[in-house]
Amino acid sequence: MPGRGSFPEATPVSDADAVEAIRRSQLPRGVAFDPRVTALVDPAEGGAAGPFQPGASNAAVEAIDDGRIRVRVSDRRRLPRRQR
Repeated sequence: MPGRGSFPEATPVSDADAVEAIRRSQLPRGVAFDPRVTALVDPAEGGAAGPFQPGASNAAVEAIDDGRIRVRVSDRRRLPRRQR
């Protein structure tokens, strides 16, 4: 797994879809889920969608509450957004 929360992609999914993606190694739209590449994020938390270029980035844990961890991630370099 990449260290320090650096992932090339971030995909917003509901809690239920995140659990299924982990169990089946597949995202809701049938795309393969690789936890080394894609971070599953809560859509309500917002944030930029990946993919991001490899390289320098920052990640900081802002809160750990009741089974949830909130992390602020920044990367100044972005690739054009994928068509969905």
